[in-house]
Amino acid sequence: MNPRNFFAELKRRNVVRMAGLYLVGAWLLTQVASTVLPTFDVPGWALRGLLITLALGFLPALVFSWIFELTPEGIKRDDEVAPEQSTGPQTGRRMDRMIIAVLALALGHYAYDKIVSTPRRQSGVTPEAPPSPKDDALNPKALAVLPLDNLIRDLHNT
Repeated sequence: MNPRNFFAELKRRNVVRMAGLYLVGAWLLTQVASTVLPTFDVPGWALRGLLITLALGFLPALVFSWIFELTPEGIKRDDEVAPEQSTGPQTGRRMDRMIIAVLALALGHYAYDKIVSTPRRQSGVTPEAPPSPKDDALNPKALAVLPLDNLIRDLHNT
């Protein structure tokens, strides 16, 4: 198969757009999950599981977009749809709008995280747990470092 024809076929079947939409959507889902999951004390393996699931779903999503086409009658195999009846260009424009919407959501989440959440975290607005009595006790293994004072005045000059 000619590589030029292959890439033209990828574009015609909206595989490239599907890859972009999937990656942007997965990135946004990961960012939101990494912000929200710690709030609910969800274990760290849940975020890792989400990332692995998203990574494993990427290839099947591309294969699905290669084999099937979304038509007004529903999802059909690409070879069952005549080229003149194909809704690929309309689906491509729809996917472009979805990519733009998801990118706008991602940008909004990024701005919220950097403008609102980060200063709040750095200023210490989040409530802290009261100190436990154990924290007030002296640690027998603690080491105090004190500043040194030169008590011997220039021995070399005498």
